[in-house]
Amino acid sequence: MLEALNEGVVAIDANQQIIHINSSALTLFSLEESPIGKNLFDIDSLMQIWPFANPELNRRDDPASTIEIHGRILEISASRIMVDYNPDKLLISIQDVTERTISALTSLQMLPTNSKHPLPLSRE
Repeated sequence: MLEALNEGVVAIDANQQIIHINSSALTLFSLEESPIGKNLFDIDSLMQIWPFANPELNRRDDPASTIEIHGRILEISASRIMVDYNPDKLLISIQDVTERTISALTSLQMLPTNSKHPLPLSRE
């Protein structure tokens, strides 16, 4: 089922050991072979997702849930997996948002500017 997803999916255990990775994640991170059984920190490109995927490090109010890797903009989210009443596994979802991000930026650049009513830069 996870193989059919367009999103990349990586599952790790409490020791950051990779226990699953689908073909979309392999493609997104330009991995030629499966890193199952290896530690997340042993794979340079995958190591970059840890600060965003780790719920203890990533505050929910922090909008920075994207990374740029291999020329792609990737959106990262993570959820705990409950196995045998033990939430020691993490499911990391990776979506390529490059086209959506470029389209949004292009649209913003095409908007006319009005010095009396500038566009807000944040949602405060």
